[in-house]
Amino acid sequence: MTCKSLAQMIEHHIFVVKTGLTPIAASYGDLFFTRLKSHFEVNPRDLDLLKHDKLLSKTAPETHLKEIPEYLVDPKTQETCI
Repeated sequence: MTCKSLAQMIEHHIFVVKTGLTPIAASYGDLFFTRLKSHFEVNPRDLDLLKHDKLLSKTAPETHLKEIPEYLVDPKTQETCI
């Protein structure tokens, strides 16, 4: 057993414990992810409909909701907005 595979096994077990997944539930999650990914490859319009990066309303946002305080924005989002 290599260190890399041991580290991956430990990381996986930590994930399972943190999320409370049983091995059976984890395998169903993998199956669901695979099926969902293949569905969106065949039907890309469905994925486009689920994206929320478009303006959804024709009315202007209320003034107190236009700006988000810096402490509420995660660093990765701040990097992309600058």
